[in-house]
Amino acid sequence: MNHFNKKYLIIRILGNDLEGLHGNNQTIKNLEFTLKNEYMFNDSKKIFILNRIVSIEKKRQIINLLNNYNFEFIDLPFNIDEFNKLPKNMPSLSEYKNYDRKKMIKVLEKHNLYLINNNGCRNYCISYGKKNGYKWIFVLDSNSFFTKEAFENIVNNIDDNSDYLIIPQKRLKDDNLSNDILLTKDYENQINRLPIQEPQIAFKNTSKIMFNSNIPYGLAPKAELLNALNVSGEWCNWMYFYGLNIKPRKFKNINFKKLSYIIRLSPFNNNNDIKNNWKLRWIGIYLLVKYILDTYK
Repeated sequence: MNHFNKKYLIIRILGNDLEGLHGNNQTIKNLEFTLKNEYMFNDSKKIFILNRIVSIEKKRQIINLLNNYNFEFIDLPFNIDEFNKLPKNMPSLSEYKNYDRKKMIKVLEKHNLYLINNNGCRNYCISYGKKNGYKWIFVLDSNSFFTKEAFENIVNNIDDNSDYLIIPQKRLKDDNLSNDILLTKDYENQINRLPIQEPQIAFKNTSKIMFNSNIPYGLAPKAELLNALNVSGEWCNWMYFYGLNIKPRKFKNINFKKLSYIIRLSPFNNNNDIKNNWKLRWIGIYLLVKYILDTYK
């Protein structure tokens, strides 16, 4: 399907909620908020990617929501046969929690790459957008939300010499704000107080550099690309891969422009905190793996 009359593709990745890190229905709650409240921007198309969602019930709810609001989606299904090719010898949860970071990663590296499919799915989105004729492809995490003003600020200030747009992120959780703050008249005063966090990225259809699909979720998969593009920020200090055969990239003469901001909606989990999230991610993946092993016996 071609969409040559649309300039901008806003493509969001909906994946597996991780126990302990995300609220039980984080994806569904934030998806419904976005479908209901995000503006329908001019010259834009919105598509959602169902990225290897394990829970049949959650996937059904997501599809129903998307159908109710008449949004297109692409299903990249979870495949139990592919999962069964992964290692099955799992330590107990108490053992796993006591592992150091390097050992935690080694046990679940392959499971992480398959189940979360973080950069793999992002690269799928970029390729899909280019193939279907969009000028700009906004590859977004599932809980990302554009206000009307923020997105229009981007499209009104794009420099055609740029190949990448860097969109700083504002996390509602940083000030314990609810999603509903975005529906108030003075929301910008609240948003302006929030610190800048790791940006999202948009790709021009002529861009050449993509994400490194070998970097697991939880090991700065997006930050590695920001660092490679020479986008300065605290994320450039996150280049630790704990024994994995990954070397941070660096490119010269990259044309990018930093514009506006994007909102990260609520995680619906009080434990979700930047300081705690590294370990919560890997424990969440462990619990997802155990759930699959128990469910598909």
